[in-house]
Amino acid sequence: MSEQTTIMSEADINRRAAAHMGQVSWPTVWLALGSVVTYFLLIGLTAAGLMPAVPAFLLGAYLVYATYTPLHEAVHRNICGRERNLLWLNNLIGYLVATVLGVSFTMHRSAHMAHHRATNIAGEDPDLVTTERSLWAVLTCGSKMVISEYRDYFGRVFPRASAKERITVLLEIFVFVGWRVALALNGYAAEVLLLAVLANMAGVTLLGFLFAWVVHTPFDETERYRDTATILLPSAVHGFLTRLWLWQNYHSIHHLFPRVPYYRYADLFDEIRPGMTERGAPIVELGARAAAQRAAG
Repeated sequence: MSEQTTIMSEADINRRAAAHMGQVSWPTVWLALGSVVTYFLLIGLTAAGLMPAVPAFLLGAYLVYATYTPLHEAVHRNICGRERNLLWLNNLIGYLVATVLGVSFTMHRSAHMAHHRATNIAGEDPDLVTTERSLWAVLTCGSKMVISEYRDYFGRVFPRASAKERITVLLEIFVFVGWRVALALNGYAAEVLLLAVLANMAGVTLLGFLFAWVVHTPFDETERYRDTATILLPSAVHGFLTRLWLWQNYHSIHHLFPRVPYYRYADLFDEIRPGMTERGAPIVELGARAAAQRAAG
């Protein structure tokens, strides 16, 4: 595609994206700290009988989902931006939220970068655990991704990793397993089961659906601009649900420009949407207005 004949050139798209990159992402730091503190406070409140089991489970599952965004941002070094002297903060946030999620920050970084290099390519994308469109695929996507990540890392990366990396990964696993075991052995087994096991599983299921499955389906596109969808929700709820989704309905922006922080996805999308449309980017519009436009078309 010649830049002279496009509505928006690659140079213009890249220039607009660059304006959203490089700053220290303090909102990500606050999201991480707020999610982790609230998660452990929730365990305490539930243990004290101040939080009923069902609301605790639902909130716990969402907090598990929420903690993935700071982990994801830390993997891409978006927390420190261009401030290399804050790389320690970037990595600290990654290690911290990983203890809630029950994954290794180091291990996930390897798997996630493989996902970016080979999005939707069978046998190469560790996140491509199913191509089915079924309820079972949705419900099992998250857990299959975690299993795939462990299998990929310990089968492909760990044998060739440095001694330092191997020790780091094993220590990370020891920490997130250890605090759960320690709480269970000290009289909080029910709370650990409810919030640190079952709610984690539910949160990972939500994560697999919202962060991976729905934005990459039908999993048959591998080209830039086309391998990830943008989902625009009905206007009455778009703003609220986008924030609740943590802007991952704009996951296409992340695949185009991984160094753009999550809370800037929508702004950049609005700026480059014409260029994305002419390049065939999948944009799914939901709601009455979109339905009317489709019917008129």
